[in-house]
Amino acid sequence: MNIRNCKLVILVVTAIFGGYFAITPESSARISQNPLDQELSNVLSRHGFTGNMEATLEQRLGRRVGNRLADLGRNLFHDTAISLTGDQ
Repeated sequence: MNIRNCKLVILVVTAIFGGYFAITPESSARISQNPLDQELSNVLSRHGFTGNMEATLEQRLGRRVGNRLADLGRNLFHDTAISLTGDQ
């Protein structure tokens, strides 16, 4: 098989698996049967933790968050050059 055919096969297999995972429900979306998990979920909900920080971030900041600024913050956070120990 030549390189072009290999790339085509990989693309098709990736598309099939990607489609499968896109339509199957996520395990985290299922309701947990564990009482401790349910209690934690209730406490977080009572205190306003939704798990979707981006939904209210701009409202809480009082301004729009641009992609360039968000990327800069993300890059600085993960930059090992500015960390104290050089690991992160």
